Amino acid sequence: MSDIQKITILLAAAGNTDADRLEQILAEEYHVITAASGAAALDSAKAEPPALILLHLTQPDQSGLAILKGLKETDSTRNIPVILLSGSVDAKEEEEGFRLGAADYLAGPINGFVLKARIGTHLHVVWQGQMIERLAMLDRLTGIPNQRLFEERYYIEWNGAVRKSGPISVLSIAIDRFEDYVEQNGYLQGDELIRQMSQAMSGCLKRSADFLARSGSSKFAVILPNTENRGAIKVADKIARSVKAVAGREAREGREAPGPEPAGIGVTVSIGVATRSPEREDNFQELLREAEEELSRAIASGGNRVCASGMF
Repeated sequence: MSDIQKITILLAAAGNTDADRLEQILAEEYHVITAASGAAALDSAKAEPPALILLHLTQPDQSGLAILKGLKETDSTRNIPVILLSGSVDAKEEEEGFRLGAADYLAGPINGFVLKARIGTHLHVVWQGQMIERLAMLDRLTGIPNQRLFEERYYIEWNGAVRKSGPISVLSIAIDRFEDYVEQNGYLQGDELIRQMSQAMSGCLKRSADFLARSGSSKFAVILPNTENRGAIKVADKIARSVKAVAGREAREGREAPGPEPAGIGVTVSIGVATRSPEREDNFQELLREAEEELSRAIASGGNRVCASGMF
């Protein structure tokens, strides 16, 4: 396995007799970065955060506990698991290490097998936490980002637009008369409709920077970075046509016998479009409110339409 594919571990054990041996043991499975001092370890972790840090409590320039404290007080390194290494058992030192946020403590002579087992355990815990955090930001029904992730991404894109002095557009989308559809067809069909709608909308977004999220039970939101109002309206029109086509196809395929056209054929969306080229003093919430106001105007006008600022 190449170093590019390996998980990176920072080994801060300079000046200790075990340093070379530990590096050799770990190099078989991990990309090991070494630090010549405690300060160097802290700088290295901040510059390129590793997956895990092995920190010997004896350092040439300062105590290992001081370095641990610095790591836990820094935003970019706070959540990196740190395994403390010591030449001998020291109960007070161990207790203080855990109090400061260490993930584990190993006293010498350090067994290579045990060390790798502990590292594997802590990396698995980190992976599980990342998976849980990722799942918490995805909508369970559709698999697309939820409102929480939308808000985080929107804040990033807004600040990007401020820095670049460029435009950013937001679409607020609602499925028309969704409650009536569920009442007539049932909750399972309602869920299936939501899934189909999300897929149709996703298919209309061609740029990697474009971002779709489910923002409510029958609502969606789209972020279009670096997009003027005219371009955003084109995307909104495309979404409206695609949704209508998919809803009609799904409904026709579900028909079991000739008769009245199924309810799905009438499914449409209303879309509100808002665009700004924000400046630093602007309130980033204003654009979202504007998109919601345009959506409300589209719904009040009978639905199945796109409304944008300046369109009357």
